Amino acid sequence: MLFAILLAVPSFLSAQTFRDRSARETPEWFRKGLTYQVMPRCMSEEGTLKGAEAHLERLLDLGVNTVYLLPVNVADTDMDRAYWSPRQIKSGFDDPRNPYRAGDYFHVDPEYGTDQDLKDFINHAHRIGQKVLLDLVFLHCGPGAGVVREHPEYFQHNEDGSVKNGPWRFPIFDFSRQETREFFKGIMLYYVRDFGADGFRLDVADGIPLDFWEEARKALDEFRPGIVLVAEGRKPENTLYAFDANYNWPVCLDAVNVLLRNSVVAPDKCDASLIRKAHEEYFARCPKGTLLWNFYDNHDRSTDCMHNRFEKFRGYDRCTLGQAFDFALDGVPFLFSGEEVCYDKRVSLFGHKDCWIDWKAYLDTPHAVERKANIKAWVAMRKNYSALTDGETIWIDNDQPKAVVSFKRHDGVSEDVLFIGNFSWKLVRVTLADGTKCMLKPWGFVFGPRSKALNEAGKARETPDWFREGVSYQIIPRTMSEQGTLKGAEAELERLRSIGINTVYLLPVNEADADMDQSKWAPWQVKSGFNEPRNPYRASDYFHVDPEYGTDRDLKDFVEHAHQLGMHVILDLVFAHCGPTARVLKQHPEYFQYNPDGTMKLTRWNFPVFDFGRQDTRAYMRSIMYYYIADYNVDGFRLDVADQIPLDFWEEARTVVDVMNPDFVMVAEGRNPGNTLYAFNADYGWPVCDSVRKLMKLSVQKPEECDASTIRAAHEKFTATYPKGTLLWNMLDNHDIATKAAPEDRHERLWGYERCTLAMAYTFAVDGVPFLFNGEEVCYDKYVSFYRHKDHWINWKEETVKPRAAERSANIKAWSAMRKTYSALTRGETVWIDNDQPKSVISFKRHDGVSQDVIFVGNFSDKKVRVKLADGTKYKLEPWGFVFEPLAF
Repeated sequence: MLFAILLAVPSFLSAQTFRDRSARETPEWFRKGLTYQVMPRCMSEEGTLKGAEAHLERLLDLGVNTVYLLPVNVADTDMDRAYWSPRQIKSGFDDPRNPYRAGDYFHVDPEYGTDQDLKDFINHAHRIGQKVLLDLVFLHCGPGAGVVREHPEYFQHNEDGSVKNGPWRFPIFDFSRQETREFFKGIMLYYVRDFGADGFRLDVADGIPLDFWEEARKALDEFRPGIVLVAEGRKPENTLYAFDANYNWPVCLDAVNVLLRNSVVAPDKCDASLIRKAHEEYFARCPKGTLLWNFYDNHDRSTDCMHNRFEKFRGYDRCTLGQAFDFALDGVPFLFSGEEVCYDKRVSLFGHKDCWIDWKAYLDTPHAVERKANIKAWVAMRKNYSALTDGETIWIDNDQPKAVVSFKRHDGVSEDVLFIGNFSWKLVRVTLADGTKCMLKPWGFVFGPRSKALNEAGKARETPDWFREGVSYQIIPRTMSEQGTLKGAEAELERLRSIGINTVYLLPVNEADADMDQSKWAPWQVKSGFNEPRNPYRASDYFHVDPEYGTDRDLKDFVEHAHQLGMHVILDLVFAHCGPTARVLKQHPEYFQYNPDGTMKLTRWNFPVFDFGRQDTRAYMRSIMYYYIADYNVDGFRLDVADQIPLDFWEEARTVVDVMNPDFVMVAEGRNPGNTLYAFNADYGWPVCDSVRKLMKLSVQKPEECDASTIRAAHEKFTATYPKGTLLWNMLDNHDIATKAAPEDRHERLWGYERCTLAMAYTFAVDGVPFLFNGEEVCYDKYVSFYRHKDHWINWKEETVKPRAAERSANIKAWSAMRKTYSALTRGETVWIDNDQPKSVISFKRHDGVSQDVIFVGNFSDKKVRVKLADGTKYKLEPWGFVFEPLAF
């Protein structure tokens, strides 16, 4: 029953806060489950418990683990309408049997069946793994109830001695009397003991003294621990001792429901920020861990709607948004009979005739199929992501607060779950406080684990133009000069700038571990044969430059020089692990992971592993990032083995990085599609570039197995998997590939000039940011290694004057200029074009609708090809030849 009338509590009580205390523990089956309210009168044509029981397996398949039954005890049959509630009279049913006007608390109403039918219902539910909550009404009863005749002393009385009636014209009990209290505790114990009930929903619970419910709780716990009690109430103190949950009137009824109603009748009055306000104000007064029952519809609201049901009045999209919100918010989601099939006809708790759900007509409608699929998916999320059942709700600011609510559920164990809901009738482009952007249709929403949710919503995070439109170049200081220093590498900046390079990416230059114990070296490092302990990816001191490369001042000079030339610097940081004698390991051994026997946990490279489950570890790593931004003014980071570190760490770091430098770039050495949603501007280009590298290798070793269509297939898989607009760092070579290769296996030597030039052209033409490894611009084909400097540095004076080197550099310069001139190459989509030689030739264009389109047609075979594109265009291509040029408008 609605109980607003009974909530006139003193202002000092309503303002009291219990936030410094914790709510009682709640059984996991309830807290992590889904509740479904069964109104027997509408569940079948018979309107009985047996009719409702027939739906239990279907509800279980939907994900319902808790069934909540409306009162089924004998209702009062008194026909005197002076003792009917106004709502009951208004319903038009000439039926005195109001389930909330009890006649006999100890037996099932014949309308619904027998006492045995209730026992059968509960036993059936238990057999299939469901729990059953019964609805009990203790504030009042019917005027003809047996207890009124047998125990008039249990009731409140008027001055003339007559039984006092409450706001709904029903006799109200006197809970100041201990015998009244004992009577009702006996009813609760009776249904637990004799029927096997798992808990109760207590009607208008706030109208009854809280200390009664606490007494009842104590008695139930002594009889059978684990009984769930839910209050139809708002009092924050309810959940301290007595109740497992309150009704979610403050948010679901007062905020969400009002907003959705106003969106139909008064859209100009809608303000979605009131939802957040209601949540924050209510929970500011509640004990920590308070659970609410989150509902969109129930017996009261559906009854009062008459024929104007929510699904009919508000429409499918608004109702689905409301339901998704209930599943996303902290609390326990609650469904009403028929809600899962979008039922839009009248139901009523006051009568059965013509108000039962025709399940056959509704179960398989398109909207019902979609709604059920949504519910199943949301239930699965609650099982798979503990943030939804154990986590806190963290509200996220956005730039459309009157239209959009945004929050995440976070517990630090599972991946965060994100909810962004558009509570308006307009298409909305929204930006969250952390820079996340998405577009939502009217009443649209994003709801899911964060790495997946925004992928489904649409777009990767925005990336600064300097990175997106530029060309990156990786520098290993050990190979860039005879000295192998930062000063030696700095001397090449002007040359690199002259061929179009605008971004240089430095291998780690912080001090490396000098420990000589080869059991603590990576297998690659041992295999290299250099007997050199200083692996740049095995840090010793994160806050200083390794003396091999120079001084801290040299790094600052390098960055300043690059900036003077209009270039940007990306620094490589390694956070997953460090060296065995690293300073941080000595000072803070607690920052690391350990095996069960207490020994240090090591990576597959034999390095100590940091523990990102600790907040102090995270804070330490973030301090390193902030240090290089603040003290060295670097423009970005390449983050080593980023996928081995929790994504939410990178997202935490990103929020502060963006404040320090909004144009900062973070690139993940990773393959996680979720990387570019919040944290990273780009992922490594493995999803696209692996296909090219594999094809080139086959073309040398097994040319008969070559099939150029695999390149297109790899790209299409990437676009289907990653968020829209995801940038990849497109590369053919890098420090790892070059170091692992034997001298005769370098790309330039193994593939030859033509193949390498074709492959490189592809990395410039396809969507992403081209990435060159040091020496690629001069076709360098000798061995280089990041493990040692001696005899592995590039003699630029000799290499740059070679004819092929000059030709390669000229190509790079021309392609870089094209990226500046034609925005289709940096902002456009890749549109694949069919051709008549798909095993040999790939063909696509880049299109953004602003600049001219740019076309790429590449012959990935050792034969001359005449190829015809789908639009009729014909090309003659030499072996490994290509066309890469703008198309006329």
